[in-house]
Amino acid sequence: MNQEDRLYGLVRGGSWRVDDGTEFACRIEDAGEVTLPSGRVCVGDPYMIDAEEQTIGHVLAPGRYRVRLCIADDGAGNVRVAGAALVIGEGDVLSWERAAYGGVEPLDEDELEDDEEDEAYGYGVDLASSCFAPAEMIEPLGEADDDVLDDWNDLLTESVEAAEQGGQMYCEVSAPGGSLMMFPSGWGDGFYYNWWGLNEDGERVVLLTVFDVLDAMERIE
Repeated sequence: MNQEDRLYGLVRGGSWRVDDGTEFACRIEDAGEVTLPSGRVCVGDPYMIDAEEQTIGHVLAPGRYRVRLCIADDGAGNVRVAGAALVIGEGDVLSWERAAYGGVEPLDEDELEDDEEDEAYGYGVDLASSCFAPAEMIEPLGEADDDVLDDWNDLLTESVEAAEQGGQMYCEVSAPGGSLMMFPSGWGDGFYYNWWGLNEDGERVVLLTVFDVLDAMERIE
């Protein structure tokens, strides 16, 4: 199965088999909304996110946007977020393109090694979490002192713990500058890429961040 087919699975759900034979039932779940006052959205690990380097280059219209998660369940206790989508337009996704950050130059495709991570299109995760966040909320962290960052990390952790007690895998975190939507990053730490989903008119309708849960998969009819 090629990359595009895998991406479609993350926005459509269904039943999938990965390369080790494990079968996952995938459902699409509404997680809530994120408000983007200026239309600038950051995607990354909320514990280490950098607005300067992890704000998506394409600016959206200011407003509220739905977040949908692809929840993959193998029926044996492994329930993971396989992908997270920020819904920004109408229509079915019919094609894909990489979503670039505004603050990082892409690597030359001809020189990119197979195991090299291109930070123009993706981000590292060290604490098993990811998020969609308004840039206004993240920018002040760039110049924050250790006490402010400690308070930030405590806020994130407390929000996650409260959500887990309520049986949720995701949570909204509010702070000055807005609120973000936070969710687990697949199996945990790693490097993950962002993609635009385009409709039949070539308009961006989804911003998708992809976790490596459903690699090398095939659809089960």
